[in-house]
Amino acid sequence: MNLERKTSTAAIGMIERAIMNTVKNDTLNRGGTASHFVRDTGSFVVGLNRDKEKSGEDSISFLRSLDWENVTVDAQEGNLASGACLYYRAEIPEVWEAYEAVMDLEDLTPEMAKNVRLEAGSHRRFDGKTIWQLIGNLEPTRTYRCHLIVGSINGPDKTVTAENAVIYTWYPGRLTPPLEMVEGLIKCEAK
Repeated sequence: MNLERKTSTAAIGMIERAIMNTVKNDTLNRGGTASHFVRDTGSFVVGLNRDKEKSGEDSISFLRSLDWENVTVDAQEGNLASGACLYYRAEIPEVWEAYEAVMDLEDLTPEMAKNVRLEAGSHRRFDGKTIWQLIGNLEPTRTYRCHLIVGSINGPDKTVTAENAVIYTWYPGRLTPPLEMVEGLIKCEAK
């Protein structure tokens, strides 16, 4: 598989198919129409719905408004990729106020550590098992980057095609390791 950077047009085509496939998948949208796109915890964009019981259509409009670049090679070279997933990055225009709500564990001070606890994460592994995360009542930081991960509905190790592509997740902020490898990150509670 050739993983060279694709043009924005190619990225938008795959992302659009993944959005459409995700919206049609009732299993991914348990909370209602496009609820899979709602960022109810972690990194967020001010003004977008954060309630999983409501529609994620505003998030879809936001994602469609961005100019995406395929950065799968960067993710693989940085050991930040999972399986055969495709990774995309976009710059967030200043009209949007976006926040990255993770921090490196090495940046944690003893005082900050008092506000960190271990919790079951809002995501599950593909096999259904709980993903445990460190959660802290810490301040998110402003960001102008957004990442989106596209994978196969059949599992992260399966080749992604237009027919099986779904949005695994999207989030404002830097590219972070797959959930199974986040022992170096703390997820911040957005205030």
